[in-house]
Amino acid sequence: MLQEDETERFKLLRDIAEHNAMFQNSEGVKQVREARENAIHVSDDEFEGQIEETFGRPINLSKKDNEEMLSEIKKPLDIYQDFDEVEFVPFGG
Repeated sequence: MLQEDETERFKLLRDIAEHNAMFQNSEGVKQVREARENAIHVSDDEFEGQIEETFGRPINLSKKDNEEMLSEIKKPLDIYQDFDEVEFVPFGG
């Protein structure tokens, strides 16, 4: 029952948002509605199979499998940057 209430609430809020958006971009809202109606629904098993086929591994890796995969990476990506190297430019300058 709670899930049904949440789904109903989501649909109500979505419909209100679409109603308001119709005044700004009615064609865009129509396209979104058509895309939602024409969406392909697949089961969880089919989806997981497609992911495994595409990426060559299952979605749910065990902790051991995940650690092994990460250990194969030669050099970890350096996503951090020293902020002393960043030049901050004031807005409008």
